[in-house]
Amino acid sequence: MRRPDAVPLLVVGDLTYDPALLADERVPGTGATAQQRASTRAVNELLAAEPGLRVVAAHDPGAAALVAGAGS
Repeated sequence: MRRPDAVPLLVVGDLTYDPALLADERVPGTGATAQQRASTRAVNELLAAEPGLRVVAAHDPGAAALVAGAGS
């Protein structure tokens, strides 16, 4: 999500509950693991290509604070 005067956000839904786990390609223990790993690799490639992009996980208790503080 790109917004004027704010850092870009990528909402990943159920891909992870903790964005910090993406770098290690750790995926949830449920669902299609191979697809989750492929999606995680794609997110990591996007993060490398888009400096400043912040990942927001839907089930992360800190997500609301991250979005609220994404104005800088």
